[in-house]
Amino acid sequence: MELKAAKAMVKRINKKEGEEVAYLHENYSGRFMFGKTTTGVVAPLWAFPHHTKYSIDNMGWDMIIY
Repeated sequence: MELKAAKAMVKRINKKEGEEVAYLHENYSGRFMFGKTTTGVVAPLWAFPHHTKYSIDNMGWDMIIY
């Protein structure tokens, strides 16, 4: 995910929830990325849009969309 899109998503999620539940994760390297890195957004699963073109991974209590 490009940095600009990730920042916009964090802002949109936090505004919708009324508190900071989402944050940026720069240089994320997820499963099957084989060392490549990208920017992601970390938040609880319920905070993300239901339909998205991005990939999602579980990070324990939270999820990352990238």
